[in-house]
Amino acid sequence: MGQALEVTFKDDSPEVERFGEIFDVEGEELAKRMGALAAASFEEYQVEMSGLRSISTMREKREFRLYLLYKHLGKHGGITDAQVGELFQLTRRQVATLINGTWARFRPEMEKEMLGDVKAALEQGKWNKENNVLTVQLPDSMATYLKDVLAETTAPPVETVADVQRTYKITLQSVEALCEELEIPTKEIVPGKTDEK
Repeated sequence: MGQALEVTFKDDSPEVERFGEIFDVEGEELAKRMGALAAASFEEYQVEMSGLRSISTMREKREFRLYLLYKHLGKHGGITDAQVGELFQLTRRQVATLINGTWARFRPEMEKEMLGDVKAALEQGKWNKENNVLTVQLPDSMATYLKDVLAETTAPPVETVADVQRTYKITLQSVEALCEELEIPTKEIVPGKTDEK
C-alpha cells in the first residue's frame, strides 16, 4: 500500500511563482502541479539513491527526469514541448532531441501508463461526419506517441490543426490503425462500428 508524501511550499516564493508562469496556472491548479513535481522529484531521488537504476550521464538524467514529469503531470494536463524547454532551459532543437531520447529509452513504460489516456482522448474527440475525421485534443507527449505508432503502419499521420494549441485531426483509417495497434475496440471509438477491431 502506498503512503502519501506531504509537501509544503510558499505560494509567493520566486520558485513557485515561476512554476505558475510556466504552467500558466494558479491557486488550486498550481498546487496540484506542485504536488506532481514533488512526486516526480521524490521518485527520481528514491531511484537514484537506491541504486536500482544506473544513471551515469547528464543525458540519461534528463531523459529519466522528463519521463517522470510525463508520468506525474499526465493527470494534471500533461506537459507541453514549450514547457519542457522552459523547465530544462533548452532550445527547440534540444527539446526535440530530449523528447525523442526519452521516448526511445522509456517507451514501454510510457505506453503502459498512457494507454488508458489515449483511449479516453479518442473517445472525447469530435467526428466530422462529412470527411470521417476525428478532431482531438492531446498533450504533446501523447501526440508524439500516436505519431510514432502510426509511423509503423500505412495509415496517414496525425495532422496538427493550425493555430489551435494541442489539437489534431486523425482520419478514420488512422483511428482504426491506432485501435488495432493499441488493442482498443474500434466500436468504442468509431460511431456505427460493430466489430471488435
